[in-house]
Amino acid sequence: MLLHHLLTSSISDRADKIALVCDNRSHTYRELGSRASIVAAELQRLGVRRGDRVALFLDNNLEFVVSLFAVLSVGAVFMPINPLTKTDKLAYMLNDSRATALVTQASLAMTYVEALAQNQSLLACMVVGPHDSIDTRVTSITRRTAA
Repeated sequence: MLLHHLLTSSISDRADKIALVCDNRSHTYRELGSRASIVAAELQRLGVRRGDRVALFLDNNLEFVVSLFAVLSVGAVFMPINPLTKTDKLAYMLNDSRATALVTQASLAMTYVEALAQNQSLLACMVVGPHDSIDTRVTSITRRTAA
């Protein structure tokens, strides 16, 4: 069984049971699955394909868990990056790994905006936030042509 299949199975078996507690708030399997579906759909809309690397530059929070399951559900590979990583190191990691997408949060903008300017492989950057709001101001990096 693949990791994201475990979430799907848990949604079927225990949809309203608590899956995660973060910042003193409980989240059910159904909620986690719903949020992951939103992020997965946006990743696909941005052109992320099976086997692509997606960098997760996020704090250890709900958005990280949601993004991890979203990446796996589209068949991509997740690459966690410590949110304390500095700009030059982030730029190096994104280039070296040939990540095609970056999922991050607004509070890390001071680091990722400059790193994006130094990157050649990213297809898109998606900023997620509380309740999976998606900041589309940063998603216009498209470099891959549709096949």
